[in-house]
Amino acid sequence: MTVLAILVGSLLVLLNGAFVALEFGLLGAMKSAIDSEAASGKKSAKAAQRLQRDVLNALGGAQLGITICSLVLGRLAEPAVASLLEKAIQRFVELDKTLLHSVSFAIALSFVVIVHMVLGEMVPKSLAITGPQRTLLILARPMALYLALAGPIIRTLNYLVNGLLRVFRVEPASELDEATTSAELLLMVDESHDQGLIDHEEYALIESALTFSEAEVTSVMAPMDEVDAVLVDSPIHEIEAQIVRTGHTRLVVYGRDIDDVRGFVHSKD
Repeated sequence: MTVLAILVGSLLVLLNGAFVALEFGLLGAMKSAIDSEAASGKKSAKAAQRLQRDVLNALGGAQLGITICSLVLGRLAEPAVASLLEKAIQRFVELDKTLLHSVSFAIALSFVVIVHMVLGEMVPKSLAITGPQRTLLILARPMALYLALAGPIIRTLNYLVNGLLRVFRVEPASELDEATTSAELLLMVDESHDQGLIDHEEYALIESALTFSEAEVTSVMAPMDEVDAVLVDSPIHEIEAQIVRTGHTRLVVYGRDIDDVRGFVHSKD
């Protein structure tokens, strides 16, 4: 029974990790990317799409799974590990039965907590944060089956949660926020370009606009000695000629020297 309990405990740690990974994968995966894969007919993406459309139900199911795994793990694994430790310690030292049980319990509890935290929480969380879309696609179909089986319990829990939220005048959200980020827009533009829906010039223009916020100021600045400028008392025909030559619609106007900027002149002026 001890060995069986440890095997079941190991399985529970893995299941707990899967539920944790699903939570972070569900919240971190880009909806547009999942929708794109679902449109191509990928079954796992379609399952992931359904989870994103009913996020409260999916997250509630994950939380229920984590809670059950943690409780059962503590009930099965800790006594099993403590029993093995008691036998191992008795081979080397003679201890009072009460003291032996206390020492074994403390070590077993620490061991189970560490394994649960590292393998059942931290590692899957890190993996899901690193690749949320991949994580969600891997876990979506098994999770969909689990939600179908545990549906009545999860819906009851969500009903209680939603009622409590409304007491505090908070309206529950059934779907993930659909606000599109620049990264998601760039992904859609990349896919459109790959499919030939937009030409290269349009693609380059849109990509530049979406990535402009990441550019440093120095990358778009020009040294003063390279700026196209005209003297404040320059004749109009010289200004017109310089506008034609440089192709700029605006020219800097300076006085005593290039650092004495007075303003700018527009080609429409």
